[in-house]
Amino acid sequence: MYLQINELVSHAVPIVFSNFTARNFEYEANKIGCIGTTEVAFKQCVLDLYTNKSYWNKVQKEGLAFVKKKYEKTTIKETWSKFLSESYDFIKIVRGSNESHIITKEPEDPKYELSPKLDVPEEGNTKRNRVVMGEVQTHNLSQNPNANATNPKVSLLILTYNKASALQNLLESIFVQDYYFELIVADNGCKEETINALEDAISKYRQTQHHRELVIKYYPLCENLGYAGGNNAAVKIANNSSDWILLLNDDIVMKGKDFVKSMMYLAPSKGDCVAVGCTLLNGEGTELIEARSIAWQDGSAAGFGRGRNNLVAPEFAYARAVDYVSGACLMVNKNIFNDYGGFDGQNFPNYYEDTDLQMHIQHDIHKEVWMQVATILGSWLQLATKIRSTSR
Repeated sequence: MYLQINELVSHAVPIVFSNFTARNFEYEANKIGCIGTTEVAFKQCVLDLYTNKSYWNKVQKEGLAFVKKKYEKTTIKETWSKFLSESYDFIKIVRGSNESHIITKEPEDPKYELSPKLDVPEEGNTKRNRVVMGEVQTHNLSQNPNANATNPKVSLLILTYNKASALQNLLESIFVQDYYFELIVADNGCKEETINALEDAISKYRQTQHHRELVIKYYPLCENLGYAGGNNAAVKIANNSSDWILLLNDDIVMKGKDFVKSMMYLAPSKGDCVAVGCTLLNGEGTELIEARSIAWQDGSAAGFGRGRNNLVAPEFAYARAVDYVSGACLMVNKNIFNDYGGFDGQNFPNYYEDTDLQMHIQHDIHKEVWMQVATILGSWLQLATKIRSTSR
């Protein structure tokens, strides 16, 4: 009910509150709307609103000011930081010191960081001989040896961390796309299995009869820099001609050969659009995970349409401007991304880096984030849904 009332207030609809609602949901303390302390007073509030235009306008302004304050970027950011602090402290207690990722907090520094136990290869290990940490390997899979001269307008960026099988599935769905692009694979883990998966996918692609021009850059970061750090590093090696970067989780699959094309066609057709997301389905493609996301004033988030099976319902069937979209599949204007300094991995080391960027886009530079009806499938989404629903 609280969220529904806030939504009405945000649309400049004056609200008459019961005494209970006003007292328990902050409206009384903030003097928002007309409060009916008794049945008679409630009726009088309704009459006053509908017979007194100046009073109607006054209540409208109070409501909008209240919502604006609640949704103000700094307030949301502080709420997220507090939530993350409490969650990380709890996770540290639950996990103990034997997990592969231990979350630490320095008393004198409020920032958090992930401290992974890296798998350091033995001397003579083939992994060490095949890749050098930080040294980009370029694979030109084109029949034209000067494929770079074609100047891609979008760079697809996959950040991967020890998910060889999932990565191979994603690569196969990328290689059939009917659009020219540059592909960057940034590897936070550099496991032998990951390198083999990439090489196997490349080998299969070379064997196709009608493969188009494609340049792949493999960037072995070889340590877990997290979502923010890994993506920020990889964006730096994107082709200068790319106006857009399409950030992808390593455990999703593009549905259909026109996925990239549809994302790229939407962006320039909307004058203020500088970021585009897509519809997320479960791994079987039978259930909606989200057709956009909503950020509430308390820092929590909701995936619109989550759990719905009617995937062709009218409310999911058209592109629209939205609050924000999932970072599992986020296309963003490269200049906007770089001007902001990329993802903020210090204030948001594990969650909400993507949301923070999109809040900047909408509230700082007054541009738009859009959702395309193109879809991806992701087996990780079921687990993510359970985690987020129990932790917020």
